[in-house]
Amino acid sequence: MPLFSEALDRFRKNGCFHLNDTHMHLRQLESLVNYIRDNFLRISKLPSRQFHLNQVELIPYYTSEIVEPGEPPESLYNIRIATAESFLLTILNFSQIWDSIQLNRVYSCLNEKIIPLNPNFFTGFKSYSDILVKLTIKTAMLTQESFIKILNLLPALEFLSLELDWSSNRYEWKQLSHVFIEHSNLKYLDFGTTPLDTEAYSALSELLDKNYRIKEINLPEPVDNWALMEIYNQINQRLSEPCWIRFKKEQLSQERLLDVALEALAEVNEVRVIQQKRNLDYGEEGHKSRFNTCFEFLLSSQRELALLNCEKEMWLEQIYVFPKVYGDYSAYVKEYSALFQLHLDTFISTQGKTVGYLLLEKALETKNAKAIEALLKANVNLFEIPPNKDTFFKESATREETLRYKETIVCSH
Repeated sequence: MPLFSEALDRFRKNGCFHLNDTHMHLRQLESLVNYIRDNFLRISKLPSRQFHLNQVELIPYYTSEIVEPGEPPESLYNIRIATAESFLLTILNFSQIWDSIQLNRVYSCLNEKIIPLNPNFFTGFKSYSDILVKLTIKTAMLTQESFIKILNLLPALEFLSLELDWSSNRYEWKQLSHVFIEHSNLKYLDFGTTPLDTEAYSALSELLDKNYRIKEINLPEPVDNWALMEIYNQINQRLSEPCWIRFKKEQLSQERLLDVALEALAEVNEVRVIQQKRNLDYGEEGHKSRFNTCFEFLLSSQRELALLNCEKEMWLEQIYVFPKVYGDYSAYVKEYSALFQLHLDTFISTQGKTVGYLLLEKALETKNAKAIEALLKANVNLFEIPPNKDTFFKESATREETLRYKETIVCSH
């Protein structure tokens, strides 16, 4: 069990302040604050600067108050614990020093009762840092406001480890998932050993649909809940593969690109319906053009453009018309550009139809002339009839009527 004086001596030498299974009183906290403030430039030049507290009790009194007979009164505790936490927060807010911070079970005691850090303690964390890479917080309570604030202030953060009493923290997990998605560097998430709820596991599963930087998520295993166990296993299975392989499988598969194309057609149709209800709005027309461009782009051959880097860069300028995940991971799209194309003859077993048939079906249904033209240029098979399928666009249409309808389309173009 290292004493404060020993930890401070090592800190002076190597920039790493590690204190385990002991305590810190007010005078020690104050002296550490003063030392960092007076030696800020020297410390910041050391190779690594760490502040790690593990199982450390904050004694919110000065030494003279501790040695006085009897227990310090509760009224004094309330004043002094605020002072102690203020000193600790000041240490954390020397943000351009630390590359690793660990607060593992930092607490105080009152009448032999263990009291964790104030739930609002981290709302006072206010210093932006582009060098803090590792953060560990193990405490009872962390408000969602503090949680989001920490992530927004620490864009360089790669490792985040949390051990909280999740049942006592009311989190909007979809909102937290969005913050994880937007964070530019997070690669490792550790949620400790306390089980999460259904909303949390579901949100973290959906997180993987849009985040291909995160390499590992350590989750507590659900207890006596087979539905959650299924989500838990699915998350672990997806994370068992490198990020780039996940992106290829999940975002560049024919099934996924087909969904993107169908969603684009649906969006164009939705805009057209709105335009019919009111005067044309140029913003809406631009929106429609964007989704038509997305559709046409997926049908064009990118193989020639994929040969040279300069051509790839020009090609990637069109990425804005696609869902945000493709722009966020444009490096993967560039690397695997040959896959970023729909093959109309690919058979989708779950639908019993080819990609070309499904797209033509949707284009005709939504009366999208530009999409139909793009499909014709891509040599869509106009005479395909799915197996065991007697109807196409109308329940009452015969196969012959369907073929004649398609021939009419060809003649009209």
